[in-house]
Amino acid sequence: MKKLVFALTVLGLAASPALVTSQAMASTMDFKSVDADGDGQVTLVEAKDAGIEWTEEQFAAADTDGSGGLSEEEFSAAAG
Repeated sequence: MKKLVFALTVLGLAASPALVTSQAMASTMDFKSVDADGDGQVTLVEAKDAGIEWTEEQFAAADTDGSGGLSEEEFSAAAG
């Protein structure tokens, strides 16, 4: 039983980095640093270039006004 608990603990620790979500990654980033062209909107390409791995569906859900880019308010809400 102790071996099983140990193995599960080690496995859990090894998997921890994989549990970092795109939301967590975005929450540590500054909007202006992600908005590479400085137009006041973060596109999906800019987000991905910054290392945020949002899917198209996640990005579309965050783009509440349907503009094709995230305003600072939308970005902050999506980042949590």
